[in-house]
Amino acid sequence: SFAKAGCGSRESGSVWLNIHRKDWSTQRTLKCQWETTLVNQAEIKQAIPHREPFLWVDEVVEQTETTIHTRKFISPELDVFVGITRSSKSSPVPDLRKAFQAGALLLSRIAPTNENTVPVVTRVNNVKFKQMVRPGDTLDVTCELTERMENAFFLTATVKVGDRTADRLEFACAQAPLE
Repeated sequence: SFAKAGCGSRESGSVWLNIHRKDWSTQRTLKCQWETTLVNQAEIKQAIPHREPFLWVDEVVEQTETTIHTRKFISPELDVFVGITRSSKSSPVPDLRKAFQAGALLLSRIAPTNENTVPVVTRVNNVKFKQMVRPGDTLDVTCELTERMENAFFLTATVKVGDRTADRLEFACAQAPLE
């Protein structure tokens, strides 16, 4: 885990992050575009390629250099609930896209993609499903960048419903060419 993370000086619209890990003997520096916090759907759609019905972020609540907190209201009208006849509906398959999209939003500030690349999930580890998600729930997703190795980004995400953890996972992302 991170021992400390601090911001350096602003140079041409960028912030240099000096991140020290407890197990690293050297300092790593990440370049990060950090002008404003994403707060609405229009800005979210500019940052990541996802669109309805596959957009699983309603708003960005908070963002730092290495973490992001997003929120999603699970509407009873979502297509994922069509065809479920039980009186106590729940998401039939745990859906990790909300965590992946929070990670993509965080990475859009650290390593912005261009029109020829897209962020993709390359690995998922240590996934734990602890609570069902039901229509009407509001999900809070916290995603943290734990390590970067060139074009690979390693993240940890927690999805909560209220104060209870619904999902927890570690995953890796990279920028892939669209072709």
